[in-house]
Amino acid sequence: MTTDTHDPAQHRGAPDWLWYAGVPIAGVTLYLLYGQLIPISEWVTALLPVARDSHTGEAIASFVYDVPKVLLLLTGIVFVTGVLRSWFSPEKTRAI
Repeated sequence: MTTDTHDPAQHRGAPDWLWYAGVPIAGVTLYLLYGQLIPISEWVTALLPVARDSHTGEAIASFVYDVPKVLLLLTGIVFVTGVLRSWFSPEKTRAI
């Protein structure tokens, strides 16, 4: 272990205002895209040389429709878990 301390003045990441503006913008963008998943899945299926009413067309449309929802759900679970872990230290968890 080192005895170095972290100096916030040396922080080279993005400024805080960028995070405060970027997270809501990303959330609104994801919400708007989520509402368009059915048309997007229909459009992607129409681009391919497959009949939409075939089993393959249904599978492709279902895949394009479901994958963003699953990824969004997994991202949300990881985010919430990370926030909860940052609030509760191992000592607090052991005490509970």
